[in-house]
Amino acid sequence: MSVRKVSYKKTSVPIGYETVLKDIKFTDLKDRKEKRKSNISKNEYFRNLINRAINNQVKFDYTVADNWFSSKENMNYIHAKLNKLFILGIKSNRTG
Repeated sequence: MSVRKVSYKKTSVPIGYETVLKDIKFTDLKDRKEKRKSNISKNEYFRNLINRAINNQVKFDYTVADNWFSSKENMNYIHAKLNKLFILGIKSNRTG
């Protein structure tokens, strides 16, 4: 599940969430067990929630997310395309 919220001063209010629908069944070749996955990536869900906030005219200056959403594609999207700032966690094994 991915959640978006907006914070003003000391108040935070959820403004959107998306439950991940795992609609594709597949068999894992390693253990031969049936598993499920989503046809939409977690990063696409993340960007869709940001777009929904913008379409609903939610005013915000930056996006905060944990390292689960720290992809180069998300960073470029937020900064270059939306002209917004971001604070994203980064795994400790990343170097500049």
